[in-house]
Amino acid sequence: MLGFFKPRERLAVAFGPPAARVDVPHSDIEIDELFSGYLRAYESAWRAFPDALPLLRSLRASGHRIGLLTNGTEAQQLAKLRRTGLFDAFDVVCTSERIGFAKPEARAFAVFTSELGVEPAACLFVGDDPMKDADGARAAGM
Repeated sequence: MLGFFKPRERLAVAFGPPAARVDVPHSDIEIDELFSGYLRAYESAWRAFPDALPLLRSLRASGHRIGLLTNGTEAQQLAKLRRTGLFDAFDVVCTSERIGFAKPEARAFAVFTSELGVEPAACLFVGDDPMKDADGARAAGM
């Protein structure tokens, strides 16, 4: 199991003890409503950095292949890329849900580089999590 949560499980983890003093509803309907409100707010906040698309286009124009490896779910990550206008900037998008492995596991990076069509040693991986991204990429030979 890759650790994906259903809405009710996610709320229990986020708001349950010992987190902040938030009363989590007990009925499934109330929990679903609470999560739906959270999800709407989360999705409405999706934005790309202003320089992201020009940078990705410049890299591709220079002959580089561009890929994305994420531990997010397939539907959500693809929706995020479409909403932010970044979807077409990538040659490959690998979600841990689709490939069956999550970062920092070396197999996730191996599938990613295979789909991207590059050798791990020829790949520069950029991420925001030192352990999952940087350590995982190094362990995979990037």
